[in-house]
Amino acid sequence: MPRISLWKPNKDRNYNFIDRHVQQHFNMGATAAHIHKYIGTPEGDETTIQDVVWMENRDRRYEKTIYELRGHYSPQDSDFDLSQFGIFLTNDTLFMTFHLNEMVKRLGRKLISGDVIELPHLREHFQLDEEKDAINRFYVVKDASKFSDGYGPTWWPHIWRVKLEPIEDSREYQDILGDGSNEDDLRNQISTYNKDMEATDRMIEEAECEVMCDPTFFRGKHLYIHLDHRDIPYVYWGTGTGEPPNGDPLLGEGDEFPEDMEDGEYFLRTDFEPACLFLKEGCRYHRIEYALCQPWTGQNRLLDTFIDNHNITTHDDCSTEPERQALSKAVRPRDDSHYTFEENLHYVQQKYNLSSKILQCPSPTEFTKGDFIEMLNGLSENEKWEVISILGLDDIDGGEGN
Repeated sequence: MPRISLWKPNKDRNYNFIDRHVQQHFNMGATAAHIHKYIGTPEGDETTIQDVVWMENRDRRYEKTIYELRGHYSPQDSDFDLSQFGIFLTNDTLFMTFHLNEMVKRLGRKLISGDVIELPHLREHFQLDEEKDAINRFYVVKDASKFSDGYGPTWWPHIWRVKLEPIEDSREYQDILGDGSNEDDLRNQISTYNKDMEATDRMIEEAECEVMCDPTFFRGKHLYIHLDHRDIPYVYWGTGTGEPPNGDPLLGEGDEFPEDMEDGEYFLRTDFEPACLFLKEGCRYHRIEYALCQPWTGQNRLLDTFIDNHNITTHDDCSTEPERQALSKAVRPRDDSHYTFEENLHYVQQKYNLSSKILQCPSPTEFTKGDFIEMLNGLSENEKWEVISILGLDDIDGGEGN
């Protein structure tokens, strides 16, 4: 008598009998699932990794044909979990099962990570906004494997299990949701980006009205000694606003002192960063305080001025380059090693507006000490050392020119 064994090396009639019954259970009791089949990226098929550094495929392509399968999952209530990091929505992850052979027959393969599943039975028909169209719920496959309860008595699998998470308005699903340029794109219906940006802008506008100045720019105050009309010294509490103390009038503001400014008058120099308040006392201008109370600005608007900086800078040698530079293209110092002495002379003469007599010197050996002193006259210490380095005049005694 042959040995009794449920295991068969081949899928025989027993396997087919069980598989048909499993398929009938899905056809009768499971829900419809519309499959958006992931077919790869512009660089290749679904087995290609677009970005091997981050191990992700951002520019995903999906087949235009939508397939329908029957899938089963256990509905759960969506609860909010209050944790130390905030409120999170739990139970938004679904575990759905499909009939394995029917899935391969219709799709040509098993469901894999990246496939998008559309569930029409989760469509919201009773929305507060009656003019807004009801749409299905979209989920993306995050993981897929054989279901532990899907093995038959003959030890062959019949059920495929996938882990689903709600899709987001991101670049990966642009082939399904659209780019938002058309009014009928799904992206405009399921995305909350425009509402979030509108709420953020309104909060910033309200904050700018409520907060007159940024408190982080001024965390302390200074004591100043001043003389009253009886020449008696007194102490006043600096405010950091750039306004004269005790309600004294401000003569004006600008980038230079007026010629008719008299003793005891206050003037705000706006060319300082931050602006500085001065008091004239005889032949000198006494610095009173800085205007540290700057208007409050949302951090995202400050970042926009840096990220969206399209200004072009023109250098002294008439060369131009964009102000926004990538780290890989950082500004490097000027290399003078491949320039001739005459070219360096023209460069420093134009940059520092030096005398044209300097251009008559043919070589460093014929560069006289008098020419050297005449050339450095009127330059700052840093400019002097830069000229010395560019022209290779380190060995010339320039002490009298300093």
